[in-house]
Amino acid sequence: MRKFSSLNKILVTQILVLGSASFLWAQEAPKPFGAVPTERQLRWHEMEMYCLIHYTSNNFSR
Repeated sequence: MRKFSSLNKILVTQILVLGSASFLWAQEAPKPFGAVPTERQLRWHEMEMYCLIHYTSNNFSR
């Protein structure tokens, strides 16, 4: 059991080192390019309210 616990410590140490090193290579968010939505357009998309009305010939048949 002693050998198994030392392997766990090594594994945890490697995971922590590799996980913290990933922040060093992280990239910044890209700057906006082209058409950028206005604040009003962004608020509209955040409402999350949609409606679909589908008309076919069967809607008006008996």
